[in-house]
Amino acid sequence: MSKIRAFFAFTLRAFFWLILVLTWIALSASIFWDSIYPSEKIIPEERNPVQNGYNYLIIAPATLKESASKWAEFRESDYQVELSLLLDEDTRWDEQMKEISQRIADEGAQTDESRIKEIVGEVLNEYTLENQIKEIIQETYKQSGEPYPFFVLLIGSEDPNDSSYLPRHRYIVPEEEANFLPFHDIEGDAGYTFDTNNDRWLPIAIGRIPLSDNFSVLQKLKNTHTYENNPLNGLEHTQVNIIASDGGWGPVFAKSTELALQKVIETELSLDTNYHVINGNYESVYSVPKEQYTQEIIKSFEMNPLWVSYVGHGGSGLGPAHISEKEYAEMFTVEDVSSVGNAQNTMMTFVSCTSEELAKPLFSNPGGPIATISSSRITFAYSNTFLQKDLMLLLINDQVSAVGEWMRLAKIAYRKPEMNRSFLIWLARTYLDPVLETILGADPSTGVITYKEIIDYQIYTYNLYGDPALQIPHAKRTIDIQSRSFLTRKNSFLFFDGKSDLDEGAPLLVFIKYYPGKIPVIDSAIPANSVESFNAANDFILGATAVTTQKDGTFSGSIEVPDVPNGAYVLEVITPKTPTSVGHDIVYIGFPFLFLFYNSKTWWLVLTIVFFASLFRSIKKRLNICNRSAPHLTSPKMGEELILPRSGWS
Repeated sequence: MSKIRAFFAFTLRAFFWLILVLTWIALSASIFWDSIYPSEKIIPEERNPVQNGYNYLIIAPATLKESASKWAEFRESDYQVELSLLLDEDTRWDEQMKEISQRIADEGAQTDESRIKEIVGEVLNEYTLENQIKEIIQETYKQSGEPYPFFVLLIGSEDPNDSSYLPRHRYIVPEEEANFLPFHDIEGDAGYTFDTNNDRWLPIAIGRIPLSDNFSVLQKLKNTHTYENNPLNGLEHTQVNIIASDGGWGPVFAKSTELALQKVIETELSLDTNYHVINGNYESVYSVPKEQYTQEIIKSFEMNPLWVSYVGHGGSGLGPAHISEKEYAEMFTVEDVSSVGNAQNTMMTFVSCTSEELAKPLFSNPGGPIATISSSRITFAYSNTFLQKDLMLLLINDQVSAVGEWMRLAKIAYRKPEMNRSFLIWLARTYLDPVLETILGADPSTGVITYKEIIDYQIYTYNLYGDPALQIPHAKRTIDIQSRSFLTRKNSFLFFDGKSDLDEGAPLLVFIKYYPGKIPVIDSAIPANSVESFNAANDFILGATAVTTQKDGTFSGSIEVPDVPNGAYVLEVITPKTPTSVGHDIVYIGFPFLFLFYNSKTWWLVLTIVFFASLFRSIKKRLNICNRSAPHLTSPKMGEELILPRSGWS
């Protein structure tokens, strides 16, 4: 019995040491990672000016010549623009016949029937609209000296029966990989930028206006012009609205993903960004009653936020939402698109499967978003997770200037280690990718697909509706603000000072808000899953005041601090009018000792002390045991004989 107890005691000690060591290693790596492997911003390639050519290409059918020409005029002030109008069907047919006749004549009189059939097949393949578009894009790019950025705007309908038809690229999935995938081809304009001869993705930002008549295209051009010349005001510049459907994998998954999002917002993104969240899980504080989802989503579209981000299940709607333990419901469907009338001042992304079924009619709506990013096929949850992360990092941390750059870089970020060197990405690339590829390749029926192909499929399937050169109206972080004291008592006043480069008398809005990622305290009297609790969860401002700048650009003032939990909060300043400038400072309210010490560095220090203290205690204990078990030899008195023990010592 004593041996069994000893065995279990040894096992528990070994397990404790294993957990302790692994946790200490993980914390050490996360803390010192930047020193081991210096991080870099996800920045675009170095700018390469155009050389005797173009850096903005418009391709459209002849039927849309009027609107395409107007769009070219709009962009000529900032870019070297080339407008390429495709031949109509009759003219293209005549050109094909001439080419076939010429090649047969070049072959000579001895050309047999089989060779003639080959020539006809070659010409018909070369003269497909898809091949023509790809050739125009890549030849223009290369002949212009491969400038960066290089933008391509396709204007035309995606319906083959439309007179303004402009086909999308169609990628055929290799047969050995198609066994694994739920599709055999991928349609999307991104495929036009893949250089087959050199096996590389060209750094071309491509977008489409999927409309079929000049009037609708010109209306979208008007919206684009307005968006760039009359940008968002004040808080709109820093507003990001996040919509998430229920994953369908249980409450533990729903809660963990919400916590993960909060952690990313808290640690990786700029603190002066403000969030409005709708979550399709009834256990979330960001959920609403079943009948309110559509209305709240339309409000979210029309709040003029910088970005509306949807993550979840796709198709022709958003959702489903998990209403109760056994009830689900759609949050927003394609039938609700006509109710959206004032969303033209926001960009939208849909990180989900086949989301263009909703994104296309939403973008085509006159009051729809100014740009959308969506997928044409079923996508993968693992790669979508990193796509969403990179969309957030690129946009919120101001690392891109145009929407086409934003989409292109987010899609390729995971494939380029130098673009993202975080500890999490290193772990995923080092350990999760091989596991995933092993699982996918374990069953012969899945083929030989690797994660590289999965990322390539993602590049093909996600596409942009909108002008790829659309300028993102980032707020300028040019205002400094500081609290006068390190700690501020509750139910008192927080005093602040600041400095800006604004003219005298410029109005400023200064406010205290919850730390991004933290959920505001909701009154217990407010019922859960109600509109009131939802609004309270999204009410991030605790107190605000208006001030004006002095002659030297300085400003000062105070804000009343309510009775809130101890912790860290953000003091933010913003100009309510265009151009928008912002600034922020971290302030501590109450006595937030737990918050100050509740971080990875503190836990690393505690574990380090525990680890080395336990190690020292264990070594000391072992030494004591050795000392007690060793024989004690005493010096004999004068004339006595030294007697050694019988244990073999000599």
